[in-house]
Amino acid sequence: MNGIAPPLIPWVAEPPAPQGRYTQEQALDDLPGVAYALHLFLASHMVESEDYCHKCDPTAERMYFSTGIGLIQCVKSLMSFEDEDLLAALGHLKRGSAIAYQHRKRAASLPTRLVGLVVGSLNTSGVGWIKSMTPVERHAELVYAESLFERAVVGIAYSGDWLAFIKEALNMRTAFNIYRQLGKYLEVVDAEATARGQGPEDKSIDPHFRSGVYMGVGSSNLVLSMMPSRLVTLIELFGYRGDRQYGLDILYKAGGWTKDSHEPSITHEQE
Repeated sequence: MNGIAPPLIPWVAEPPAPQGRYTQEQALDDLPGVAYALHLFLASHMVESEDYCHKCDPTAERMYFSTGIGLIQCVKSLMSFEDEDLLAALGHLKRGSAIAYQHRKRAASLPTRLVGLVVGSLNTSGVGWIKSMTPVERHAELVYAESLFERAVVGIAYSGDWLAFIKEALNMRTAFNIYRQLGKYLEVVDAEATARGQGPEDKSIDPHFRSGVYMGVGSSNLVLSMMPSRLVTLIELFGYRGDRQYGLDILYKAGGWTKDSHEPSITHEQE
């Protein structure tokens, strides 16, 4: 980091930088580092956060650090609205989404998907498909949706024309659909855990994935609920509807906020 020591944050220590050759199976090992970069960013050490991500992923091949850089560039570009910043953010976001796509579970072939419509046990779509994924593949699905959503927002801001809006709206639709499927997955596994007497949440789901899904489901509901009424009518034709209160409730849940307490149930150490 240019010879400058990173700032000290009292509730989190800098994790060691990744060592050795990167493989997709190691993607989740980067979560502590990305969490540290997020803490730096939220503590207004934005340059240090970006430098830390670059230091940990100099070749831009690690899923979480690449998409982390993309998110930082996304925020920076939307703060300045300079064409140069928006274009740079798009480049980073495209790179991040491409890496996330490489980590996703390969879709079944068309014949297999057609058979899966009849034989549900093949798990070619929906919650069954997500259940068949590895933890890395589920995280990649979530990260891919996040990258598409960020790309859509920055892309609309950069171009400003209707053709680009339609193109990016399709990306946003894909992201919302992934969020919706992941949200259903959490509902199902939590219900199954409750039925086993191990609820109310499935403890096998790591908090990073769960909070990311909550963030996506909540924010997508908020975005849809705040669109102009004419546009909402068009969106509803495709089966999408935004519920503002539900979106807020999900976002409260992600942070551990309840009406019964002025403090969240999630501590700094758990963030």
